[in-house]
Amino acid sequence: MTRVGVALLLGGLLASCGGKSDPLDVLKHATAVPGEGLGEIYLGVEHLGPFVDRFGMGQPSGAFTDEDTTVWVFYPNQQIHFAFLLNEPCYEATRMQGPQVVRAMFDPSSFFADYPDCRDATLSSILIGTRSRGESWWQGSTLSGTRLGDAWPEVLAKEGTPQHQGGAYLPLLQTQGQELESLRYSAGMEVYFIYRDVGQTAVEVDRLGINARYIDIVPGHSE
Repeated sequence: MTRVGVALLLGGLLASCGGKSDPLDVLKHATAVPGEGLGEIYLGVEHLGPFVDRFGMGQPSGAFTDEDTTVWVFYPNQQIHFAFLLNEPCYEATRMQGPQVVRAMFDPSSFFADYPDCRDATLSSILIGTRSRGESWWQGSTLSGTRLGDAWPEVLAKEGTPQHQGGAYLPLLQTQGQELESLRYSAGMEVYFIYRDVGQTAVEVDRLGINARYIDIVPGHSE
């Protein structure tokens, strides 16, 4: 085989091994900044339409009722939820549609064709989580260095005194049978820990030894 033939063969093998990169990979090592966002994705700036154009729809969810003004886009492989606050025209168009709107969202082209105002829904929070065994796709950290998997004392040492600490509830996640604790910071972040998992009793878990399982980036608020 000629040198040219070898080069073409190797190039083809490398291309087939490399595969197509995931657009979300730009966030894998991104810094989570309380009150601001994750890497180049900013709260209050990112809109649903351009976001989905870039990253895909993932698994959407939302109630689309009079009380619910948020739609979530979840990427299970990365365990990241992006919450978008519906603008008034989108809210008015979808508020009584319920589950059928969620089903429509699985086809973004049709969804945005039927509800074009929903393209302007604004990113309001980012929830980064771990998989069931505590493994994390996200390899980044917060601005102060906190990572998923850090123990409670480590988070306190890095982030400082929280605005609130204690029991917590995450309605977005299926946490039945689990008890959550959190450290909430006024800069715009809440770090969640599973204090007691399914089948465990209270004495089986040392609060000082529990690890961060979710980091929620939200708008900052005053003390």
